[in-house]
Amino acid sequence: LAPWGGTPDSHRHARTATEAAYSTLNHHVAGALLLVIAVAIWWETRRPRRFPWSALSAPLWMAFGVYLFLSGDPEAWPLGPGTLADAFADGLVVEHKALAAIPMVIGVVEMLRRAGLLRSPRWRAVVPALAVLGGATMFVHGHHGGVQLDRIFLHHAAMGAVAVTGASALFLAQRTEAGRAALARAWPALVALMALLLLVYSEV
Repeated sequence: LAPWGGTPDSHRHARTATEAAYSTLNHHVAGALLLVIAVAIWWETRRPRRFPWSALSAPLWMAFGVYLFLSGDPEAWPLGPGTLADAFADGLVVEHKALAAIPMVIGVVEMLRRAGLLRSPRWRAVVPALAVLGGATMFVHGHHGGVQLDRIFLHHAAMGAVAVTGASALFLAQRTEAGRAALARAWPALVALMALLLLVYSEV
């Protein structure tokens, strides 16, 4: 973003207007992608489907993670001028890359589970566990060198609350047949709610 007013060390100072606009756009694109995933999950769960249609959302989760990994920090490795060592030296970059890995893992696990390669019921706990991890991170996530009790923090906290609540419901619902039936309606709705929060996110 340097040609448009960005700086390589954007996490160590208040964001410029260009950096804030990029971050806002990035959240909106992420929200649009997550909304597509919500629709795919809804379609999957309308009725029993054979593989690979039962895992339609899995490659979308993986693509979502790849997008986040590449777009989260435009000045950082691998697309920006920063090196891999620079990325590891910046805690927020490391945090962004780790969060991007969560939907990638969700996609891989769901693909293998739907294909019948991960048969243990314990694998059902992977998605809610990762969602809780990602949601909890939102409560300590800051963009200006630390957590500040401002509008951006409150928006991230709202996303964190939705993720933790949805993950908890997902974990509990999977334990019973009636819960799994309710989950078919509630899970895509919760993913869509998270997408909506991303679509209305703003730093400008």
